[in-house]
Amino acid sequence: MLRAMRPLLFSLLSVFLLSGCEDYQQATLPTSKFPAIVAPLIDPAKLDSLQGKRAATPRLRKTCYWLEIAKRDGNDLEVVLDEAHTQLVLRKT
Repeated sequence: MLRAMRPLLFSLLSVFLLSGCEDYQQATLPTSKFPAIVAPLIDPAKLDSLQGKRAATPRLRKTCYWLEIAKRDGNDLEVVLDEAHTQLVLRKT
């Protein structure tokens, strides 16, 4: 069931995160630690292993928290998410 809901979770996360993109400033420094923190939280393999209703809710909340912290730290969220995704792809190869 969670596997079927994964596209919906990613869509909701994307809409939530990108709803205020016009307010973000371009990061002048590297995004540092945030991609490494976010990557395990959005890992599809780990999301698929969760069982039960609303099992992904804590991960979604943690992801939103860390992305908000990254935003307040002046990071571009698109860059943070791209680097987190790149880390996930590199781990699987």
